[in-house]
Amino acid sequence: MTSLSGLSFLKAKFPKIKLLIEAEHHKKIPKHLKLSTAVNQAAQSNIFAEYQDRKAYLHNFDYPEKEAVQFLSSLQGEHIDHIVFYGIGMGYHIQHFQKRFPNATYSVYEPRLAIAEQAVTHITKEVFEDVHWRSFEISTSPSHYLHFLQSFIDRTPGTIALAILPSYEYLFEQETNHFKEAFDQILKHKRNNMMVSQKFGLHWVENSLRNFKHVCHTPNIFQQKPYFKDKPIVLVSAGPSLEQEIPYLRQMKEEQSAYIFTAGSSLSVLINHGIYPDAACSYDPNPLNYRVVDKVKDQKIDRIPLIFGSSIGEHILDEYPGEKLHVITTQDTVSSYFFPAVNTGYPVVQDASSIAIIALQIASKLECGLIILVGQNFGYHNGNQYASGIDYVNPTQQFDPKLSIQTEDVEGNMIYSNPSFLSMKKEMELYIKMLNPKQVINTTKGGAAIAGANFMSLTAVIDQYLSANTIDSNWMHQQELYPLHHIEPAKYQLEQEHQKVQKSMVEIQHIFRDMSWYVQEQQIESLSTLFPIFDTAFDRWLNNGFSKMILIPLNRVHYERLYQQVENIFQEQHPVEKAKAILYYYGSFMQQIEKSYTTILPLYKQL
Repeated sequence: MTSLSGLSFLKAKFPKIKLLIEAEHHKKIPKHLKLSTAVNQAAQSNIFAEYQDRKAYLHNFDYPEKEAVQFLSSLQGEHIDHIVFYGIGMGYHIQHFQKRFPNATYSVYEPRLAIAEQAVTHITKEVFEDVHWRSFEISTSPSHYLHFLQSFIDRTPGTIALAILPSYEYLFEQETNHFKEAFDQILKHKRNNMMVSQKFGLHWVENSLRNFKHVCHTPNIFQQKPYFKDKPIVLVSAGPSLEQEIPYLRQMKEEQSAYIFTAGSSLSVLINHGIYPDAACSYDPNPLNYRVVDKVKDQKIDRIPLIFGSSIGEHILDEYPGEKLHVITTQDTVSSYFFPAVNTGYPVVQDASSIAIIALQIASKLECGLIILVGQNFGYHNGNQYASGIDYVNPTQQFDPKLSIQTEDVEGNMIYSNPSFLSMKKEMELYIKMLNPKQVINTTKGGAAIAGANFMSLTAVIDQYLSANTIDSNWMHQQELYPLHHIEPAKYQLEQEHQKVQKSMVEIQHIFRDMSWYVQEQQIESLSTLFPIFDTAFDRWLNNGFSKMILIPLNRVHYERLYQQVENIFQEQHPVEKAKAILYYYGSFMQQIEKSYTTILPLYKQL
């Protein structure tokens, strides 16, 4: 076993690390972080770290391996599909994990580049070569961990656990706590998304296929960034405090002192008061979402541009009388295939639990200057959940204090809210931290306090921050559409993948038939031969372009459930029992795939 020199092998295995390190290598180690290496009597290396007023070895100096055993003992008996290690240290815990859980996958997040650079000179090449080590991330900015967790948790199926090296909890206490909080929150959001996926999974894919023609023939909102960069923008939500701000929104509209975007149902409230926003934002895949723009359609208002999420319920788009622009969302795998962000240069917006959070992302990615939140209560106000003037919502719906939760409002008082509102609030706070917009002010009187958005009355904001004739009311001019010359070749390539996936599904069914026969006949040797054939066939299906774009998004929840059983199936030693488990879990999954494939095929053929 030979140790590495520097990060050469690590760069080879994780190419992204190479770019991160090359961007950072010229920077000196921060003055408040001092590192030195030490070796114990057993010739085991360690790092002694001094950070601010704290000092510690990254591992137990005398017994680092024994400490690693104790550190990982809490994982005993737990069902974990993937583990994230916070801190690479000198790798003793990783080496022990590889021995104790040889088939478990894991990733490593290291908050200090300087530690990583020293550690890899002592960690053996064999440790890095482990095929189950899926990703390695080194922090290069204060908000790096948020982007990593958002992307990593979203794309990693199954149960994910977090293991934090104890020395990091002591040395880097604040950063570690932030990481833990974000990990828990994003993981919770993913679980909630799974419940939403169960309800809307089919809608997302169906809408993405149906809406593709609209995406092709409408501009991307981010094309208009020059009009919005450094300009103030008001994001109007439909909370019960909205009605108090109507006079000031009218003033801003008349003075053209800030762009006004509505989030969902607040559009109806503003129209009722004769205020036409600069744009209306909507994204909900629910077929009933058309009600959000009913007033626009009924009154044939053609002066309010609609910014739609690309997986929105289709019927909104077909009859909308005004201009339309789109944002591609993470739930739309169709548009992302034909117009990948790496080619267009336009960002993809993360799906979220609230249109207000989608609007916040849009404003931030447009690089607006001041972002002003209006009507963002995240709680009840005078017993109401929503502003009046929304035909399909009962604003006077009362709440039961026994079923509600108290939270702090913008003035330090306690107000009633509910779990749904508070979950959305935490999600918005996470996005404010992650997006790091220039400035966010919450003007919602009586609303819940939002971390990262200081409270100020809307009148004070107007007086202190806004000036007349700041925005360009003709921001919709000079639009360009995507070039479409590559669409037909891309469709041809997708159809090739479609034909391959059809063959893969037939092949897997044949394997299931043979496997079932071998189980019935107790043909142990034949089963042992068939297992690697099945693994290859299923991997071929899993990595197929059509599967990734259509079939897996259609069946996210079923895929997650299957993945939770993979380790148990892999660990099963008896061939007959292993085959039974494959037939049950993979068989049920492929039945669901066949069913959804039959449902979606007519829409795919119309693409």
